[in-house]
Amino acid sequence: MGLLIPSTVAFCAWSIANAFAVPQASDPAVYAAAGTFVGSTSIANLDQFLGIPYAVPPVGNLRFSNPQRIPASALQNPFMATTYGPGCLQDPDYALDNGLSEDCLTLNIIRPSNVTCHEPLPVLFFIHGGGNMNGQSMLYNGTSLVRFSVEIGRPVIYVACNYRLGGFGFLNSPDFQSQGLSNLGLKDQRLALEWIHENIASFGGDLNKTILFGESAGAWNAQAQLHYAYLQNETDSLFQGMITQSGSAGGLGPPYIEAPDTGLLAYQGLLNATNCTLVSDSVSCLREVDISVLSPLLVEGKFGTTYTLDGDWFDIDATEILSKYELAPIPIIHGGNLDEGSVFLPDVFNPPNGSDLIQYISPLLNDSLAEGVVQVYESLPSIDLGKGYNADPTADHMFWTAVSVYSDVYFHLARRAFLKLASKRVGAWCYSFCQQPPLSQMNLSYEIPGSSVAYARRVGVQHGAELSYVFGDVSNLRDATAGDIKVSTTMMRAWISFAYSLDPNAEGVPRWPRYNETSQGVTLVLAEQGHASSSAQADTLRQTAYDAWNAALVHLGREPLY
Repeated sequence: MGLLIPSTVAFCAWSIANAFAVPQASDPAVYAAAGTFVGSTSIANLDQFLGIPYAVPPVGNLRFSNPQRIPASALQNPFMATTYGPGCLQDPDYALDNGLSEDCLTLNIIRPSNVTCHEPLPVLFFIHGGGNMNGQSMLYNGTSLVRFSVEIGRPVIYVACNYRLGGFGFLNSPDFQSQGLSNLGLKDQRLALEWIHENIASFGGDLNKTILFGESAGAWNAQAQLHYAYLQNETDSLFQGMITQSGSAGGLGPPYIEAPDTGLLAYQGLLNATNCTLVSDSVSCLREVDISVLSPLLVEGKFGTTYTLDGDWFDIDATEILSKYELAPIPIIHGGNLDEGSVFLPDVFNPPNGSDLIQYISPLLNDSLAEGVVQVYESLPSIDLGKGYNADPTADHMFWTAVSVYSDVYFHLARRAFLKLASKRVGAWCYSFCQQPPLSQMNLSYEIPGSSVAYARRVGVQHGAELSYVFGDVSNLRDATAGDIKVSTTMMRAWISFAYSLDPNAEGVPRWPRYNETSQGVTLVLAEQGHASSSAQADTLRQTAYDAWNAALVHLGREPLY
């Protein structure tokens, strides 16, 4: 038995001095309750265990079934975990060289080599975004993050999972609900978390130091897991902390949790398209439809794809979950990006004008109140509307007004509401990502591949811009600046520190107070460009607009957002 070293001392045979030694020739093997797994050392000083099945393949008669644990006896012995499994079925435009398949419920584990010489390591478990319609774990491989953790002497293990998407994972209909088949994508994620809890110790992980983090829809899903943990009266069994990036429950935009009957019309359209209208058991009929016919119908999202009020995962809507704080009480980091809404504008306002904005807001309030809210936005200076460093000089004031309206409805109003309530109950920290990313970042696989330079400059600090910084990939871009690298290392240090101590404050991170240190709320503004340096500031950007939203809601007899 090796000597255990205190958790504050991260030194071992592979730790600082030998962090980049030549890897061993033999492939790493792990003997776990779920089976024997042989990984890859194709990246120096890292062990990668890829494409590990955590559930029985949901194919054939198990299509649309609740995920089932896969027994060790069902796997090859040993299981060669050396390549990524296919992504779950989605828009073919998002396919990679690993392909897309119904048989996609796999997870990946990245750890430092020679991990057995150290006491159990904290685990960062990532849920990818993509609107619950697209995306896969292969896009977020975590290797740079793990290597950085070794460099700073605070090694971590990284995990990411695939989960069913679109209509395969989130179909909303009374027939599915009656058979207990709603919210399958969330159930997939839960089973992956359980698999990690039961097996990660064999990989060198600390099952009592697991941080769940996600971005965009992955952040929604992480918060849904936090709600389910609350319903199960679990405080910190499967994960002990949470980091959510650019996604919040409790605002005016999605995520929405719909009653099953709201999906009935769309579901009938799906049955018509698959000749399953006249059968007594529509779910069984859909299981028999050829996948080449079914997949195009279910990856488009027009057949009732949403979270479902199922009485199991959800019995109230997202706003009530937040207002009642039906979330397991664990520490949280939560934040967003300056120009979250910019990448969505072409599909909403093209080009934007004041009438469009009023029409967009009216369903959330009414025409007269919407007009008043838009007038407040139009009166704000462009710098408050998200026109940050090195912004597109051709974008006019109305463009930035529209960016702010969309960003607030979908992201920032919910972020503030979430943090105002969370910070009264748990340790909560907020960040505001304001770093204008390198233009070539748009060519990274998890962004919008192939976008033009002009488009990249136009969208500014867009939704997803922080990902290359959190994962340490921005350092490899040819046009990355010293400021980009500093923001990246700051975020990685903070995320790693949170994994160790449930506090993001660490060496190399500016002092980061909890959100409720002042009545206004405090956010760590992340920016190293021009005259800006990352620092804690009051969370008051566009405060007059947020006050106008709350006043309008109160006028309608509704609760303010915070």
